[in-house]
Amino acid sequence: MDKLKTLKDFEFRLFTNESTNKFANKNIRNNLKAEAIKWVKDKERGIKFHQEDLSVSGNEAHKVIDFLHAQIEWIKHFFNITEKDL
Repeated sequence: MDKLKTLKDFEFRLFTNESTNKFANKNIRNNLKAEAIKWVKDKERGIKFHQEDLSVSGNEAHKVIDFLHAQIEWIKHFFNITEKDL
């Protein structure tokens, strides 16, 4: 089975100049990671909202919370986000 790829495993070939490509790749990765951090924080707010709503919707809220946790873990893995980044 192949190892799951993360953002750092991808190379974006935008320019013919290698040093320009490295600079562009770093900027692209940083911008994508910054956006992914926003996604994680938004999903964490969603978890808090549904945790407060547990008494009303019970089992359905648990399913949503589990789904949000799975999304967060995938985003953190793919974009190499650490707790320090958050």
